Formats: sequence, structure tokens, C-alpha cells
Amino acid sequence: MWLILAIVATLAWGWEEIFLKAGTDASPKYAPLRIGVCLGIGAAILCAACLPFSESGLPLPELIRQNTLFFCVPLVYGLALLIGNIGYRYLDASVYAPLENAAGAFPPLIFIVWFACAGKLGALWEEISPLDAAAAAAVVVGIIWLAFLQHRHAQTVSSSIRRGGALALLFPLVFCLVDAFDTFLCGAILGGEIGEGMGRVDFLALYSLTFVGIGLVCWCILFWKTGHPYNPLRRQSANFRKAAALACCAQVSYVFAMAENPLYTAPIVAGFGIVTVVISPRCLGERLTPAQYVAVALVLAGVLALGISEGLEYLKD
Repeated sequence: MWLILAIVATLAWGWEEIFLKAGTDASPKYAPLRIGVCLGIGAAILCAACLPFSESGLPLPELIRQNTLFFCVPLVYGLALLIGNIGYRYLDASVYAPLENAAGAFPPLIFIVWFACAGKLGALWEEISPLDAAAAAAVVVGIIWLAFLQHRHAQTVSSSIRRGGALALLFPLVFCLVDAFDTFLCGAILGGEIGEGMGRVDFLALYSLTFVGIGLVCWCILFWKTGHPYNPLRRQSANFRKAAALACCAQVSYVFAMAENPLYTAPIVAGFGIVTVVISPRCLGERLTPAQYVAVALVLAGVLALGISEGLEYLKD
């Protein structure tokens, strides 16, 4: 089941990139702040939907009080996301998404280091078959290769990097590094490696609540900057609203997949940039090179191999 959820998250986040880029191109001024507001609205709906199914059964104020330190994780991630979203103004989606995807190369390494420090490395490797290792390697190598190709292409084609120049690449890279550690911490929290483990629904509720706060702050900044209240329901914000809905869908699928299999969920979900690159030629007028198609095929082969491996495990049981 975790593989299906991981693929759903991958597709949803891949389409989200398309809507974020389209919305930013249509209205670039203050776009990251507008994105933050729309994400906050989606997060508020998700949080309200999660509370009746809370594993702890605690009222929201008590749940917040008992998990105060947890908010550091989504807060740092949310701020990095807002910074990263600035890159949409200067970079094509086919450049931005693969660089952002490079985060998928780090969590497996972080997990291995974590288990090694905890003295559990032997137990970890007992659960990894040769097919699992080869599939995960294919996904990670394919993503890194695609990121490299897009970066090189951006340096040689003037239309791929706009007014931000080469420095515009810092926006997705900053998010990439933060996202790597966020992925690791999410897996550790949900899996019980930190503390006793947090319920998946409780995790989603608290994570969403953080984005509600970020959205409110973004709305206040917009009001201060423009002198009038921002209405996220207006037509020009339609792309951002669609992106927020997809982000919520992806987050739910991602959390449940991470809780079941954090080691392999991370590299699969990192492939959402592949979805963006495949869709962008039709939706945004961008084109793939032959080398990019090879990288896409490598990642897809890795995902397929993980699925076959999971099926073989079920047959053994």
C-alpha cells in the first residue's frame, strides 16, 4: 500500500509544480506570499478534517501543548518552501523541479547514518534485498542525473534562466537541502525513532496547523505591502488554489507512506519532478532532451523495481 500512496504523492506534487509555475508567470509580484496564503487555506481544511480522527483523542489545545517542539520541523520547512517559491519567477519548471528533487538523494543516506549511530545498521541491512538496493540507487542516480542535465542546460540556454541569473538556482537548492532533513525527521517521528512515534493523523493535523499560521502571516504581509486585503478566492489565484489542493492530497499520501516505509518512500516521492518535466512540454511549452528521457526512464525503472520487490515480499509471507 505504501508504494501506491508514494506514487499518488509523486503525481500530486508533480502537477502542483505546473500550477505554481503557471500562477507565478501570470502574477509574479508577491507570488510566494500568495502561494503561502492559499496553502494556509488548504491546510486549514485538512487540519479540520483530521481532528475527528486523531489517534490521541486529545483536544487541539492539549495536542499542541504536548507537541510544542514538533512545530519546529514544519515551520522551517514552510519558510524554506516560501523562499524556494521565489525561484518560480526566474526559472522554468523543468529547471526548478529537478533541482528541488535532488533532496531525494539525501534521506536514504541520512537514515543509514542514523541507524549506524543507533547501533541498528545490521538490522537495517537485513531488510534490504539486492533488488531493493538496486532500485533505490536507480531512482537516486536518475534524479541526480536529471538535475545535472537541467542545470547544465540552464547555463547554456539564456531562456532557461531569466533575470535572476545563475543565483536563481539557490532558491530550489535551499529548499532541497531543508527538505532532505525534513524528510528524515518526518520518517523518524512517524516511525518512532524519535520519542514513541506520533500518530499519522495527529502528525497531519499539527503539520497543517503550522501552515495555517504561515498563511496568516503571509496574508498580513500582503496587506501591509499592498494596503488592501488579499482575496485568495479571486480568479487570478485559481492556479495557486489548485496547487494548494494538490499539496494537501500529496501530504496525506506522503505521511501515510512514510509511516509505513520511510527509506524507500523518500526517493520515489522525489521523482515528482519527473512528472513535472513530462507534463511541462504540453502545459508550459518546455521540451526534453534525449538525455533527459534516459534519466526519466532510469527513475521509472527504479520505481517499477521497488514495486516488484514489494510484491516478492508479499509472496514470501
